[in-house]
Amino acid sequence: MTDCRTSTLLPLLAAQRQQWTSHHDDPSNPRYNCGGYFRLTGGIDQVALRAAVTAAYSEADMLRVRLAEVDGQPRQTVVEGGPAPLSSVALPDEQAAFEWMRSALTVPFDLRNGDQMCSHALIEVDSGEEFFFFLYHHIVLDAYGAHRYLARVAQHYNSFVAGTATPKSGFARLEQLVAEERAYRSSARARRDDAYWRDVLATPLPWSALAPHEAPAQPKPLRSVVRVPDRTWSAFQDLSARTGTRWPVVVQAVVACLLSEVTGSADIVIGMLAANRPTHAAVKTPTNMANELPLRVDVDMDGTFIDLLDQVARRVAEATTHQRAHLDRQDTPIALRTFVNVIAFGEQPRFFGCASEFHVLATGPASNFRVNCYGGLTGDHLLEYEVNPCIYDETALTRHQERLRDLLLNLVSSPDVRLSDTLTARTR
Repeated sequence: MTDCRTSTLLPLLAAQRQQWTSHHDDPSNPRYNCGGYFRLTGGIDQVALRAAVTAAYSEADMLRVRLAEVDGQPRQTVVEGGPAPLSSVALPDEQAAFEWMRSALTVPFDLRNGDQMCSHALIEVDSGEEFFFFLYHHIVLDAYGAHRYLARVAQHYNSFVAGTATPKSGFARLEQLVAEERAYRSSARARRDDAYWRDVLATPLPWSALAPHEAPAQPKPLRSVVRVPDRTWSAFQDLSARTGTRWPVVVQAVVACLLSEVTGSADIVIGMLAANRPTHAAVKTPTNMANELPLRVDVDMDGTFIDLLDQVARRVAEATTHQRAHLDRQDTPIALRTFVNVIAFGEQPRFFGCASEFHVLATGPASNFRVNCYGGLTGDHLLEYEVNPCIYDETALTRHQERLRDLLLNLVSSPDVRLSDTLTARTR
């Protein structure tokens, strides 16, 4: 295949526009570089993997875009052909492999001059273990989009190894996604969404953070992953059976309680990352459409945790209903400092004939404090903390983890007790 570009210059999607602007605030900072790797044990078929990457890459428009500035506006075009960017790397050991991947994540993309927006590498070490590494700029994929793409790579690989036909991808062309977003922006639905957020933002957002100061977003957050204790998970299951409350709502409510305790404010805002996949095409297609939204709640210390859960669940439902509105169109400045994200995309992709386990290395900028909720089909119920190292050191991160752990257990175990009675000195 030859490397030929489409003649169509397309505007950026709303999520892309926000990241284009943020990227160029400091273009030498690789904070929007994202990536992870599969640890492969048992021997991957390298020919089949290369064919699988080529096939999936050729189907995913967003991975083949080239960006440029045209008449002062960011535009993108899709490269219709060309070999998939898969390199082979031989290194002596696992430590060298990790250093190679981390080093790759530190190289900034040049968005204005047509850089390729992703790369793949198969790293072999002397022990025989292999690492399939995928690196991309956040402007082309959000976490859900990356999962969709890697699942397609694995689907192609398994079909090639088995000698069977791969089902159709269902991926939409970028032109369709752009057209759908353009139609939305001029719709009555968009006007209703904008009106909802104008009401939420009618008064300035409060300071909702666990630290009293800010710092520029960093490319390498401090990261810690902890398993939810069995006792806590059992208490949550009892609570869920009684109220129907989902796990992420519980975590959001607990974080809101901690923020209220730390800041002394009842008016609390938590960042919520909405998938923003409103159409069948958007659900199926690897792209970047996620939207950061404020979840604004009133933490009434005279109420119970059950009361707060009901309020948080309603706010999440409202925000989800109006998730297509990008708040850069609002007059009120938005500064979200504490996030609770839900990582629930289903099972990890599997590669036939070898054991594989996916590990995240970078998910984008660490602006302040972020809690990622994992769990579901794997049976592992995990909380991942990602914090800005210029705001929190290891000691502070550990302290906040322990406070959230204790508060989570206390609240799910005693949901009918007044919040003011549950928030004891032991969580301070």
